[in-house]
Amino acid sequence: MCAAASAPVTAVLAMAAVAPMAAADPGSSASGLEMIPLQNVIRQCDFVVEQFLMGRGNGTGSGAVEIGSVGDGTVRADVRMQTLRPNTTYRVRLIQLPRPSVAPCNPGDPGVATATMFADFAGNGSTTITGRREPGARQAWVVVEGPPVPGGVRGDVYSTVTLAKI
Repeated sequence: MCAAASAPVTAVLAMAAVAPMAAADPGSSASGLEMIPLQNVIRQCDFVVEQFLMGRGNGTGSGAVEIGSVGDGTVRADVRMQTLRPNTTYRVRLIQLPRPSVAPCNPGDPGVATATMFADFAGNGSTTITGRREPGARQAWVVVEGPPVPGGVRGDVYSTVTLAKI
């Protein structure tokens, strides 16, 4: 093999080795937000997986949340999802922890910020939730809930796979 033929391969390999360092997680260090995937799991308000119905929600959507503190006592979550039920409105809650296992996490409760997200005709949706950081709160998570299908009992439910530090 001649040296000229191996030069392009060497250049491509060198670029591949440098590229991950250049793209190293721009969101978390610069903005203070941590990206966490969403999964189809029902959780209690204290982030424990719900044992009723084995913790599994309905839904075919997928997505991720960027969540964290953004200064001046504010917590923010940027939610992006796809393959949701088209033309459907979802309720999104940003829940701060710690909280007692018996404490509710309804809209308006301490440490709970809410927003709505609309899935367009293709099933894509996004929203941003902000709320005041509660005294003593160290972590937060997000739950996305949709209405049940006609004749159904429970709707789509998605929650973050881990807790974010705030």
